[in-house]
Amino acid sequence: MKEWNELSEKEQLLQYISDEHKSAYGFRPRGSYDHMTVVELRAELTHLNEEANRIYDEEQAASEKCADNFEAEIANLIAIGADSRATALKWHLEANNADWDMEHHVWNQGFLFTDRGRALVQELWALQKEAA
Repeated sequence: MKEWNELSEKEQLLQYISDEHKSAYGFRPRGSYDHMTVVELRAELTHLNEEANRIYDEEQAASEKCADNFEAEIANLIAIGADSRATALKWHLEANNADWDMEHHVWNQGFLFTDRGRALVQELWALQKEAA
């Protein structure tokens, strides 16, 4: 196996393309770029990078919408009788059979891999500690 600095520019570009293809589409390409020139590979890498960024932005926007929907559900629980956010969160966990698996529960809500999702997991863990 060669060290990175021993690879040709084409070999390095093929590695970058493989990574960006996976970021964009979720899987690595299988030999579909071997026939391309270095100039073509640079252009393809730029295209894949733009596509991966576009998809990432769409996923982040969708996650933020899920977080907004979750917060609306919590606000609704407070409006219908939960005396606090903590109570509303507990009701939400119970209603969704979360069994205090915080990461899985937030993942099911669609925003685990965001700052808001990580903050909610910490908030739920703190509730669990209080309940114990």
